[in-house]
Amino acid sequence: MMKFAPLMAGGLGLLLLALTVMPATAAKPVTERFVIEEIVDLDCGDYTLREDRVLDVLVLLFFDGEGELTDIQLHVHGTVVRTNLDSGASSVEHPAVSVFVDMVEETETTVGAVFNVVIQGEGIVIQDTGRVVFSFTEGLIFEAGHQEALHNPDLLCAHLR
Repeated sequence: MMKFAPLMAGGLGLLLLALTVMPATAAKPVTERFVIEEIVDLDCGDYTLREDRVLDVLVLLFFDGEGELTDIQLHVHGTVVRTNLDSGASSVEHPAVSVFVDMVEETETTVGAVFNVVIQGEGIVIQDTGRVVFSFTEGLIFEAGHQEALHNPDLLCAHLR
């Protein structure tokens, strides 16, 4: 939920709607597919970084026999173009990530290519790929793969400075 907070906010209304109309005997997951198209300006101190996002999102909500939400799955694919509004420098990435939220164990597992930022002529400049597990109460509890931005969130601003 940390890296996909804007994405989660965009689908929050759909999630809340599904929770209010879910019968107690549901066995099949509730699924919803939507596209997020948004432009977000990030304050990078001495310049503004604009993110132009187009993300295809599939959400699956799983409930137990009592109608309680037990698991959430998010599958996200898309394109994010970042542009330094002062210099015009830009990068592109194509996230392909799945997020599994276990409401019972209170964990969130992210698998895939969260960040794979490419600058033309330079190649990949930021890469977070692999598996990361967060506990709702303890924070980061497991990681595997290559995780640059996870440990240095300032990289998103620094790469187009």
